[in-house]
Amino acid sequence: MKNNKVKYAKSLVITSLIVSLGALVFGVYKIFTNDFLIGIAFIFGAIAMSWNDCINLFKNDK
Repeated sequence: MKNNKVKYAKSLVITSLIVSLGALVFGVYKIFTNDFLIGIAFIFGAIAMSWNDCINLFKNDK
């Protein structure tokens, strides 16, 4: 039962990282199309979404 919850949590973290990467790419696209404010907002939002997930994904729990 515990193993199934760990797999579910890791899949949610990976999904969140993919969504965050998409927001980052969209933010860069918006900056290149001269919409700077929205582009920077998407980039900061992507960093804020993925910060805690990256720390939890790569932390070694023993």
